Amino acid sequence: MIKKLEAYLSEVGHYVSGPKGADDILDEIRSHILDRAQEEYGKADDESVEKILAKMEEPREMASRYSQGQDIIAPYYRKHLILYTAFLFFIGLGVSVVSLVLGKGAVHLLPFFQSSAEDFLVFLGGLPVTFFTYFGIVCLFFMIITKYRSVKPAWLVVGGSGKKLGKPTALGFTVALVGFLLVLIIYSFQGELASFVAGLSDGNVLIVKIPDILMNAILAMTGIDLLVYSLRFLANTPVLEAAGAAFKLLVMAYVARRPLGFENLSGLDGGVATAVEIGIRAVLAIIVIIITIELIRWLMYTFSEKYLR
Repeated sequence: MIKKLEAYLSEVGHYVSGPKGADDILDEIRSHILDRAQEEYGKADDESVEKILAKMEEPREMASRYSQGQDIIAPYYRKHLILYTAFLFFIGLGVSVVSLVLGKGAVHLLPFFQSSAEDFLVFLGGLPVTFFTYFGIVCLFFMIITKYRSVKPAWLVVGGSGKKLGKPTALGFTVALVGFLLVLIIYSFQGELASFVAGLSDGNVLIVKIPDILMNAILAMTGIDLLVYSLRFLANTPVLEAAGAAFKLLVMAYVARRPLGFENLSGLDGGVATAVEIGIRAVLAIIVIIITIELIRWLMYTFSEKYLR
């Protein structure tokens, strides 16, 4: 295989679009170049092909012959549009949720965070608007580099995500189910459990009830994990894991927009309650960061499975 010829064809392939399939077009160009080398130099080896390539048009111009017209966005980049948009969208969501969890006010990477803290429906309604805002930014970016730069492989998919998706097992499902049921039991009998533990400690240890907003969040996220794992028995795809991580991030967004309720806990003075709340907020911020990273990695895995295999 002649390396310079294949490199040239690869660059052409980044721009090709049209009624013909890209592989057919590249085969046609390859045959044309080899035929010219044979006709002009008597053989189609590295040296003769290199001389023919020196006379050929630039890859963008060659591709435009076979395309329906000059592409505003190179075909190679068009398949990256949703991936890059999702990266920006969920990174922005993650940063904003972390800022809210820490009580610093929203970092306005997402327009819908300007809505009131109490109106979660306004928050959800802003999701599509924000997504398409980022989509427009990504399209503009790809338009610029298509026009003024050579098309190169997308940076964010180089090296893969490091994620692997094994087959779901009965043991994995059992673990997810037990985790969900354990959280459900604690959620349902939290008061009784706190009283029981306090009785065992003879009153030397202060046991307080976890705020309902946090218990609801924990229950929702373990439920999402159980549902995703169950659905993988029907369709074992990384899309389910990415969707699960996205829903968990929305759960954290909901929690971040509500008072955690530590100031209302009985049995804690103001200083202790404040210290407990700071600690819990730090833990929640770490959870949001982990969920966001996992979501991005599952998106990368999904993309590599679909386009880069």
